[in-house]
Amino acid sequence: MLNGEVGFSLEIGEGSMLRFFCPTARAEFDSGIILDQETYRRNRLTIVAVMCAHCQREHRYLLADASVVAEDVAA
Repeated sequence: MLNGEVGFSLEIGEGSMLRFFCPTARAEFDSGIILDQETYRRNRLTIVAVMCAHCQREHRYLLADASVVAEDVAA
């Protein structure tokens, strides 16, 4: 499952970790999804379902709604 919005850009390097915002806890969390720029670009309009580390619930997001943790920080 994957999705994204037109005009949104992310600086994605090789192996960048994607983060999403939990609407319940009102905080970002690591999704466990690591993508390179080309894979992100092809799949940005894909819906992903991820477990939230804050509220322990599954949330669904468009891939394009993610923020990125730089690859040196994600390692």
